[in-house]
Amino acid sequence: MKSLFTYTLLFLVYFQLDAATITFNAQRSALVSVHPDIKTVAIIDRTVATNRGKDQLEGVLTGEGLNGDKKAIQAAMSGLAESLTRSGRYRVVHTTDALVGSSHAGDLPIALNWKKVQQLCEKYSVDAIIVLEHFDSDYIVTKGRKEGESLRFFASGLAKVDLGFRFYDPIQQSIIDQHNFSFTNRFNSVNGSIQEAITGLLNRSNAISEISYSAASDYASRLTPSWYKISRIYFQKSKKDKDLARGARMMEANDWDEALKALKIAAEKGHRKTRGKAAHNIAVVYEIFGELKLAKEWATIAWGDHENRISKDYSYKLGRRIREQSFIKKQMGS
Repeated sequence: MKSLFTYTLLFLVYFQLDAATITFNAQRSALVSVHPDIKTVAIIDRTVATNRGKDQLEGVLTGEGLNGDKKAIQAAMSGLAESLTRSGRYRVVHTTDALVGSSHAGDLPIALNWKKVQQLCEKYSVDAIIVLEHFDSDYIVTKGRKEGESLRFFASGLAKVDLGFRFYDPIQQSIIDQHNFSFTNRFNSVNGSIQEAITGLLNRSNAISEISYSAASDYASRLTPSWYKISRIYFQKSKKDKDLARGARMMEANDWDEALKALKIAAEKGHRKTRGKAAHNIAVVYEIFGELKLAKEWATIAWGDHENRISKDYSYKLGRRIREQSFIKKQMGS
């Protein structure tokens, strides 16, 4: 058992010296598929309370003010509009409509009737509408003190928003998406006095607006393909093979053309293990380029021809990404 542990430890140390990871952006498919014919959308506010008198009284009692959430609602709509626009999937119209429909019960109101949906689409010359139908917020401040080299006071603000969206398709007369969710964020401040610590926090209005923008931006990822960070293993050296080592250095320098030149020499002239590592690295470079089929071909060579074990699992991952990429193209209307 001891010898097995020693062997495993030596292998891990060797592997860490031999390989590293590289991180880059990749695209994932949207959770909700929207018909390619829907290219323009309007974002509409439907959070005006059905009982405005009660809503205004609540605003006074909670310190929100009569228009406490108005700024945050606009921030939410901006967050959604900007995220959808950046995706390149939609042309977005940010409207000034304010429709009655919200309640503080936490549930979405009854859906808009299709005649009203059609009228709004015609008014803004869009294919569909996304409606913010529920909004509520809360902001709690806690405080205390910390012992250390010197006495320090802290304050912590917990901001929470509840949002509800519906995505209406007037042609099919169907609700493409209906999502009611909560989003929270914490803000911290440390200072020499409790008053200074509290003052150091974002004020309620700014905190709620900031989190509303983030929450609506996050919702946009349900409706359009989004970007995320992905990491891949690559090999830095193999028994003093200069071409493989140079190719790895060029990868680290983002000089992809030179990296491919050096790696392809190593893949052709190196010994078997070197060829496997070089082929694996070439696959990683092509994946970074977005050439997923070429990446899978080289990963298959690395595993099938040269028995590079890391490349076996990598080939499966590339296969999944190829299938997802095909789905993403359909979602983007390509």
